[in-house]
Amino acid sequence: LYTYIAYRIFPAIAVTFLLSPGNREKLKRHWRVLVAGAFIALLVAAPLLNFYWKNRESFNDRIQRTAVWNTRGTELSPAALVVDSTLKTIGLFTYRGDPIDRHNVNEEPMLSPFACGFFLLGIGIAFVNFRKPYAAFLLLYLFFTILPGILSVDSPHSSRTVGAVIPAILFTTIGLIASVNLVARLLPLFGTILLAAVLGGNFYTGPNDGLLRYAE
Repeated sequence: LYTYIAYRIFPAIAVTFLLSPGNREKLKRHWRVLVAGAFIALLVAAPLLNFYWKNRESFNDRIQRTAVWNTRGTELSPAALVVDSTLKTIGLFTYRGDPIDRHNVNEEPMLSPFACGFFLLGIGIAFVNFRKPYAAFLLLYLFFTILPGILSVDSPHSSRTVGAVIPAILFTTIGLIASVNLVARLLPLFGTILLAAVLGGNFYTGPNDGLLRYAE
């Protein structure tokens, strides 16, 4: 992923994590591991960094050509284009997905119907608990990873928001756990049934859309 332009936003996510309250003391205790990881990451990225050092004009060329405010054939202002792209990108998960055939099936939302509601619930829980470090970090994580899609043409675009897969899964998990716990308080069996139905539905729609319907 580090070779894909949209994933250049990841350092901002890493910095957000490092600066999150409660993480500093833990990170200090594991500074050797962090240094080793940073060194390995630098080695892996070295060929790409070397290329851009020798071909500096290539670093921002693609970004400039696909910037949303450079959209052709429209009379909308740059601000209006950004707002429109933002709404389309946010809707990527639960309303209308990527229209490019090689990325998606029939412009369907990128999340399974069995996951959409729990994803929204998870985001709602994070907003309610925004003062808690985990919630603020996850919301920022999601924002940073959809930002490349917001600021580029042809939104919603799944490839440019591929980094949002992880926070989307985490938000869906938070919403699902909260729902299962709530239902289980009424009747434990119902909580188990709900969990089984949601997981089963996701296990069905994922392979079915990615391997069968997509192939058509």
